[in-house]
Amino acid sequence: MGAGEYPAVTSAIIGASRPDQLTETLAAVDQPIDPEIKAKLDDATVEYHWDDAIR
Repeated sequence: MGAGEYPAVTSAIIGASRPDQLTETLAAVDQPIDPEIKAKLDDATVEYHWDDAIR
């Protein structure tokens, strides 16, 4: 789920205490999210989708 899907998202918050954690996190950017999991995440955060009308 890239920031392009959500125009209001300007950056991701990541945390790493070791360089290998950062490498793994950054590699995940190119991994697609299963549509079913994405739907569950969207449902769980619906109250925060204040800008859905502009999408």
